[in-house]
Amino acid sequence: MGFAPLRNGSTIRRYSDLKGRTMDDMTRILSIGQDKQLLDTRSLLFQKAHCHVNTAHDYQQVYALPDCDEFAIAVVGQMDPASKLRELTQLIRRRWPRTRIVILSQSPPPPEDALYDARWDPLQPSD
Repeated sequence: MGFAPLRNGSTIRRYSDLKGRTMDDMTRILSIGQDKQLLDTRSLLFQKAHCHVNTAHDYQQVYALPDCDEFAIAVVGQMDPASKLRELTQLIRRRWPRTRIVILSQSPPPPEDALYDARWDPLQPSD
């Protein structure tokens, strides 16, 4: 089980690379999901790795986020219906074009490839 590699060949910084850094130069993560308990757990994990985390439950909350620097990564959980996933990834691409989008999802397949960088499906075996 694991993440598919990012298509652009970049890597996610590891915890050991973040020790001793201030909040201003830490990795900024946007974590999105409809399940509050999973979203809270994910946020705690990122915070434990010394990342600055913004959370949102849906399109409206992402849209309402204040303008800010790019997020390093947007982690998007399961969205129902799947059409909301497409709208959400399009919004992220418009507002933060360099942000890498990782979709944590089960079938059906996510939107077209241009709207996300990696996908992890817990029901699919890893290579």
